[in-house]
Amino acid sequence: MKHQDDSDLRKIFEEIRRFDQQNLPSFRRLRSKERRSSQTPFPVYVTSAVLTIILLGISLHYFSPGPQIVKVSSLEEWKAPTDFLLRTPGIEVIEMVPNLESSVLPDSVIKQNKE
Repeated sequence: MKHQDDSDLRKIFEEIRRFDQQNLPSFRRLRSKERRSSQTPFPVYVTSAVLTIILLGISLHYFSPGPQIVKVSSLEEWKAPTDFLLRTPGIEVIEMVPNLESSVLPDSVIKQNKE
């Protein structure tokens, strides 16, 4: 690989820089163009605001839903939305009233223990 001298690159960049300086518009001229283009007349703002308000009013009038009838339920009918969480596996055992006269053991075992 051949090592090149940077002087030719410097010359090229210097030419590009000179070309840019010659074709560069002045700052004052750019600033005055920006100021002229950004100055929108006041009536344009007022007109656009009025038209926006009118269109918004018309759209709200024609596209708004009618009166909604809300059914109010009584307190007796109300059910908590989380009631299902209280229904856990094995809840039947907790809700049952135990029968003290019966046993899960066979009768023969009970008779043997009594004697």
